[in-house]
Amino acid sequence: MDKHRILIVEDNFLFAVKLEKNLTQWGHEVIGICETGQSVLDSLETETPTLILMDINLKGSMNGVETAKQIRHRGIPIVFITGRTDEETFTEAKNTSGITYLVKPFDLMTLRGIIDFNPYLQLDNQPEEKEQTDFLFLKRNKELVKVKTSDIDYIKSDRNYCDIHVGEKVYFMKISLTQLIKQLPSDTLVKLHRAYIVNLNSIEGLVLSENIVKIAGKELPIGRKYKKDFLEKINEFRIQ
Repeated sequence: MDKHRILIVEDNFLFAVKLEKNLTQWGHEVIGICETGQSVLDSLETETPTLILMDINLKGSMNGVETAKQIRHRGIPIVFITGRTDEETFTEAKNTSGITYLVKPFDLMTLRGIIDFNPYLQLDNQPEEKEQTDFLFLKRNKELVKVKTSDIDYIKSDRNYCDIHVGEKVYFMKISLTQLIKQLPSDTLVKLHRAYIVNLNSIEGLVLSENIVKIAGKELPIGRKYKKDFLEKINEFRIQ
């Protein structure tokens, strides 16, 4: 049986804990529990689940269907879970990346059967991650330009979009930072913050007391979560 990395999206804490317990007993890894659509977007900046269990009724401004539409481009399979049985909700869910729709209350063995026997969820059949590349085709105005990754100074993310700064030019790419970094050389382009990737070759200075990196005439923040790994990369880079 494939072992999945599962993100639970559920605002009923007791139900989420019950799901987590059963999924763990079945041999899967639960990488997080989110209560809102925004927390899902935040989680996907640092985690890559192979399956999402998504409640449709969520706290916050986005429900489960709206959240699924925001992350549809990632191609992560979604099992919708809901207490709603109206036609409108079902139709909305069907038009996303959802693979099935479970109405509460449901037998947990039904969920296990979906995970274990649905051919779409077999990890061997899921798309492989893209290999790292030495160049990208980036959009600037109406033109696609071939840009060497070594020429990138830094990348700034705005959810599912990235601004890629190369000297005085700024290019646009519709992709999340998490997905983009998989395509970049890991020895020079590293994550500095949940919203930034920087080129170690372009760094002009560090102010560690203020958690700031100076690069291409800008001051970028060092995220507390990324600081240790970033400094280790800096040290490795200096030794080379």
